[in-house]
Amino acid sequence: MSIDWQRELEQLREQGEQLQQKVEATQREIFELLELPEVGTVVIEKDEQGLIADITIDSSWRDSLSPAEFEQEVNVALLRSSGLLTAAPGDQPPSGSPQAGHGQSYLERVMASFNSPAAREPEEISNDFNTLTVTAMLGNVSSISADKRWIAQTPDHLIAEEIVRIARIAALQTDVFGRFTS
Repeated sequence: MSIDWQRELEQLREQGEQLQQKVEATQREIFELLELPEVGTVVIEKDEQGLIADITIDSSWRDSLSPAEFEQEVNVALLRSSGLLTAAPGDQPPSGSPQAGHGQSYLERVMASFNSPAAREPEEISNDFNTLTVTAMLGNVSSISADKRWIAQTPDHLIAEEIVRIARIAALQTDVFGRFTS
């Protein structure tokens, strides 16, 4: 009897390795199709828990990008920081990302949350003036949407500060797994 579960466990490990190889191949294909630069106009840094801690904006973006294109750059940076779009195929996910894993208790929280209503729908969190909206689900910030006039007229450091502020609120508010409580 114990041999059966060991054999099944080995099969699961092999399937996991095969899936990881497929993910890496898909990431390479995405990079080829999108032709994304190694580092974009926006770079997002996360803290040790995986919350957005800082955003660096290349000040020359205003010379070559429209506000809508800048918004797209922020969303690509969010994908990179989440581990869904890594800077180089095969890189390890950042700590704090759902792919990084946090031991048995994390897995238990994930499994227990599947029946939670909050686990099914992304939430949109906006700032007080509705100039910035952040979409998050399960503690992960997936995208931003911003008023194009606000982007065009606001200094870069204030754009970065507001995105960080609202993204942290959104991540904490949708964190049904309790990733950010320790």
